[in-house]
Amino acid sequence: MRMVFPYRSVYISVVDLRSRDDSTRSMAFNVGDFVDMADVKIRMRPNGPFVVEGPFELTDSEGNKFDIPADKPAIALCRCGESAKRPFCDGSHKGCGFDSDERAG
Repeated sequence: MRMVFPYRSVYISVVDLRSRDDSTRSMAFNVGDFVDMADVKIRMRPNGPFVVEGPFELTDSEGNKFDIPADKPAIALCRCGESAKRPFCDGSHKGCGFDSDERAG
């Protein structure tokens, strides 16, 4: 099945579970005018990052693109908020007590 996504950006809001004020963080994934969503896969790692596989662009809130090497098959995006390389994961979730393993369904 082919899914066509006709928008320029997909916004994912992530609730900061450690925050007391229900703040959220948003990440914009610029995916072009049309994308075969079957080519992009986003997996949640238990108590860890989002792992994104497939062709996509990652931009900041001003539309500036982050450098993602074309030869890299997947990237990990920080969910814990502690990474020194945000928005990318640097493994800090392992030592900060981040606990998140939501299940679909």
